[in-house]
Amino acid sequence: MARKEKTSFPLPDDIGHDFERQNDILTFRPRINFVQPEQQPLDEFVDHEIELPDTIDTLRQQTEDLVEGYAAVVKLAEQAQRRIDDRVANSGNFSAKLDPKVDAAVIAAIKRCHPEHEDSTTLTFGVYKDCLTRLRQNRPRVPQVTAEDIKAAKEDPLRTDFGGYGNQHGENRPEISSAAGAVSPLDLSAFQAAGVLALFLLLFPMIKKEDKLEVAQHLASAGHAV
Repeated sequence: MARKEKTSFPLPDDIGHDFERQNDILTFRPRINFVQPEQQPLDEFVDHEIELPDTIDTLRQQTEDLVEGYAAVVKLAEQAQRRIDDRVANSGNFSAKLDPKVDAAVIAAIKRCHPEHEDSTTLTFGVYKDCLTRLRQNRPRVPQVTAEDIKAAKEDPLRTDFGGYGNQHGENRPEISSAAGAVSPLDLSAFQAAGVLALFLLLFPMIKKEDKLEVAQHLASAGHAV
């Protein structure tokens, strides 16, 4: 804290000036002491009423109310879906145009899942609903405690390897064991084998008759599976 004393200092060239007052100002250090705030009684902030724990009947009723609330949400969602379907049907169907560059992954998915679709760059309402159905079928698995888990815990009360604790290193990676992924991992070997076969079936009609005969003879006499 600065001192409020009004002072005047002689100039450095004045006779008899020794800078004592200036040094005192420069080296001055205030003394700051901590002043503890006034303590307030704890009784002012504590509610003396003790809340009794909920009984099992109260908890059961709360659970039933929660389930009924979720059921009401499901009914509202179904009603909203019916209204959307009716509006699309009355408007002569609905379709969205996809960009081949920006929506390349969506177009490729439509070609795989709906090869009968003439224009894969057009996303119709029917294809959109089918995509939602596929997502629901492949929704993340919710971790659950099964009856086998409960039985195993009763037989071995000291068991501590729940939740993958006893798995080997590398088996608890999210892409393998987590239920957060909506898409199952791709079996690359099976995908490549199916892709080669599909490519051959596409090229087969373009082969001339002589080559077709040779290919057929090779398939008939081949000792390995194709």
